Amino acid sequence: MTSPATPAVSKTPLLNSGADARPVAWRTWSLAWLGLAIPTAIIASLANPWLWLLVMVWLALSVALALGLVRHIDLLHGQVADYAARLESARERIDSLATRDELTDVWNKRQLMELLEQHAAQTRRSGSPLCLALLDIDHMGKINAQHGERVGDEVLKRFAKAAQAALRNSDFLGRIGGDEFLLVFPASLPAEAEVALNRLRGALATLPLADLAPGLTLTCSGGLVRLTPTETLDAAIGRADEALGKAATAGRNQIHQG
Repeated sequence: MTSPATPAVSKTPLLNSGADARPVAWRTWSLAWLGLAIPTAIIASLANPWLWLLVMVWLALSVALALGLVRHIDLLHGQVADYAARLESARERIDSLATRDELTDVWNKRQLMELLEQHAAQTRRSGSPLCLALLDIDHMGKINAQHGERVGDEVLKRFAKAAQAALRNSDFLGRIGGDEFLLVFPASLPAEAEVALNRLRGALATLPLADLAPGLTLTCSGGLVRLTPTETLDAAIGRADEALGKAATAGRNQIHQG
């Protein structure tokens, strides 16, 4: 599954082209300065040998100073470039944390609801179907109690990965809290969405978990609804939650339509 693109964020370059040209500019000025200093030394040598000696000493010191300055500028430029790369990496990390669930790397609740609002608005304009499903991992509290939170966190990661693999490119999901996930099926009828949900249930049945705990298995329950033209998203999610409750009451590991 390919996640939907996040809203575009304007990015200002951390280094401009002038910064890259500074070492070259310093070398150019140094060579130009040497081009003036060498003829000056030759002229001085013709006038007075002692003056020639002093000019040569001055020239040698100046060359050493110029070369040292160029090396220092090169070093500073490398440090600035490295700092800029670190800043860019940090900014990308911040952007990710603003939209992604840190544990599972699916959309977080805020970003998920923003995307869902966009698709709901499009559905109301076009009349195309939009389905959503609320999923719970069955017996997640028991898994945490028996095997610890480290295993529980890994179960959440693997569930999210399996869910992403079961969905189409146009579908998306997010974690809205604990072991609860919301799946969104744009331009899909309930029958089509249920096929994807049952595909996920089948994938969970064969999901390898023995490395986490011997005998550990994973199932989920879900409530599936189609957004009606006049209802709010809160109302639709409420219906999905009621359907999820019926699936749990009926024995879990199943999908109920609301």
